[in-house]
Amino acid sequence: MAKKIKTAFAKKNSLFIVRLSLPDLIALSGILISLISILHSHYGRLEYALAFMFMAMLVDSLDGVFIKLFKTERLFGRYMDGFIDFLVFLISPAVFFYYFGFERLHIVWVLLLFGACGVIRLSVYDQVGDIKTKDKEFACLGMPVFWSHFITAAFYGLAFIIKGDAVVYLAAVVMGAYSFLMLLNKKFAQFEKKPYMFAVIIILMSVFFWLGLSKGSPLF
Repeated sequence: MAKKIKTAFAKKNSLFIVRLSLPDLIALSGILISLISILHSHYGRLEYALAFMFMAMLVDSLDGVFIKLFKTERLFGRYMDGFIDFLVFLISPAVFFYYFGFERLHIVWVLLLFGACGVIRLSVYDQVGDIKTKDKEFACLGMPVFWSHFITAAFYGLAFIIKGDAVVYLAAVVMGAYSFLMLLNKKFAQFEKKPYMFAVIIILMSVFFWLGLSKGSPLF
């Protein structure tokens, strides 16, 4: 017997077209957090931009935990999560790098390549999902999009070591290579130990908030 798929569609007499669950609302909060990150990038407050990027990443990770906890997995959530991931893991880092130095015409195309490859990568993941390796560990086809946040954080730090345009061109090369890896037909390991992943995200988020506050930059 085929497994019955849970739907999010409301009844005919309902006011709205969909019934949102708690994990849905948690996931949707990632949109607001990412928009705040984008605004901070626009105003040159890159520390806060990174802090909110990792906050959105944390929310995205918690969304999956709550889905398993409340047993509310459904196709609607998967489709919606793909749109939110586009904003969280593609648009936010792209805006960060634009203000990092990618606004030049001969470099900005890297961001277009990154966005296009990321959309393809997310579309494949939405269709295929996680896969198991021979060692019964979870993996996915193509390099995961969440690495975009760690790359942005790494180049924020490198900017203090490598001065001038060199760090910008190096970032362009790395982002171009990352775009290629997102489409590579290879299995990339997923984070299995969620507590360690949450700890790393929270530490990085806290560090960037502290850096922004230490500069005296306005948070809002």
